[in-house]
Amino acid sequence: MKPPCRCESDSQASKFNRHYMSMIKWLLPCAALALMPKCPACVAGYLALATGVGVSVSTASYLRTSLVVLCLVSLLLFAASSWTAPLWAMIACLRLFVH
Repeated sequence: MKPPCRCESDSQASKFNRHYMSMIKWLLPCAALALMPKCPACVAGYLALATGVGVSVSTASYLRTSLVVLCLVSLLLFAASSWTAPLWAMIACLRLFVH
């Protein structure tokens, strides 16, 4: 006797996982940007509270700037990856009509 096919349940689970993973990958950089303190002294204080490592205010300023750039670059990459598939499909359709 053959085991029952679970193709439909697997595809629904994978759709569910892809949907929530795409939401999480957008949510993490946005939350990091929203919760990041503007003051370098606050960054140094939070870092000291969280890890026990004390850093100078100038180092905290560089750390904050690099984290902001990292979050913005990741958001830009996520936006580019979500637009590349429709863009290539549109280019392919336009090439069909041109020739």
